[in-house]
Amino acid sequence: MDTKVTFPSGDLTLEGRLWQATGQRDMAVLLCHPHPLRGGNMYSNVISAVAEALWPQDITTLRFNFRGTGASTGVHGDGATEGADVAAAVAYVLQQKPVSRLVVVGYSFGAGVGLLAGAADARVSALVGIAPPVERRDFSPLHTCVKPKLFVAGDRDHVCPVPTLQELVKHCPEPTSLTLVPGANHFFGGRESEVAEAVVTFILS
Repeated sequence: MDTKVTFPSGDLTLEGRLWQATGQRDMAVLLCHPHPLRGGNMYSNVISAVAEALWPQDITTLRFNFRGTGASTGVHGDGATEGADVAAAVAYVLQQKPVSRLVVVGYSFGAGVGLLAGAADARVSALVGIAPPVERRDFSPLHTCVKPKLFVAGDRDHVCPVPTLQELVKHCPEPTSLTLVPGANHFFGGRESEVAEAVVTFILS
């Protein structure tokens, strides 16, 4: 069941939606939403599509709103402070479902925050960046990240241009993979299921 939850991030309180697996699968996925000042939240189309594709696989998922978004307290930090929210969400989901494999999945702004926070967090096993803002953030910390990584983007994405993303992928150590969605832009309208399929395949591999 997808249940509304709250958890602390320092002095703040963040809201989320937790779907608890009922089986024995030793895995959980944390989902980070796109830019809140541009309408992004934990119910965004891509985040919801990935979560809903993971549930039939009996994989615990936690979607949450970054600080200053929805009912989460605090003020938006433009990515500078949201890494602490990812760390808090990691701690919370592991309290609810102790697992040995935790995957952080981020979309757009959420990829910018989630990839970097997840790369630095020993509790995180693997990373997924969906349409990361490769020309707006410094992703060089990924150049030394040996965790399994998947990047997903549309080949018409103005925020995540394919040549820049390919350059990042080239500098990332293995295992690193890239999935391009032909004809899709940054918002993946009508193509959410293709993104979700790529993410699920990676997570189950």
